[in-house]
Amino acid sequence: MRYDGNTSCKIDGIEERNDLQDDDQAQWRALWVQYLDFNGFTLDATVHDRTWALLLNEAEPMHGALALAGGEAVGFVHYIFRRSTRSLSDSF
Repeated sequence: MRYDGNTSCKIDGIEERNDLQDDDQAQWRALWVQYLDFNGFTLDATVHDRTWALLLNEAEPMHGALALAGGEAVGFVHYIFRRSTRSLSDSF
């Protein structure tokens, strides 16, 4: 893995896209449900829908990304930007 100081990482065979898009929902949901199943959770579809809406809402601090290999989602991440406690700047 290589971090280039920006918002992307390179892992052999994986292309990472940092912003989820409307047309990613089916691939994201499949991975999300697998993750929940693995951890012993079952959530109502309304929770999935709300989570997806939050991930796409630019006014929210919560974001997501898919890791793609050959155009297929092979992983995901959810992350939250928060203010720094080490700086007076709001930059993340």
